[in-house]
Amino acid sequence: MGLKGPQKVRWTPAEDEALRKGVAKYGIGKWKLIKQDELFKSTLENRTNVDLKDKWRNILVAQGEKEKPSVRRKKLQLLR
Repeated sequence: MGLKGPQKVRWTPAEDEALRKGVAKYGIGKWKLIKQDELFKSTLENRTNVDLKDKWRNILVAQGEKEKPSVRRKKLQLLR
């Protein structure tokens, strides 16, 4: 039996909005700056930098701007 990681917690609309505004202000990949910003600090206090990165990737996938890694792998296998 494997060890389970921490329980996943759904993102709230406020967290989602703070992330979107943070990326608009600082840019993609500036997760630490976004978390430290006074406007977003309290809303994102329970999220890690990795949480922000993963959520942003999922937002892009949902908007059709990026493929899920599993889809990308399948396409690469088909090309071989």
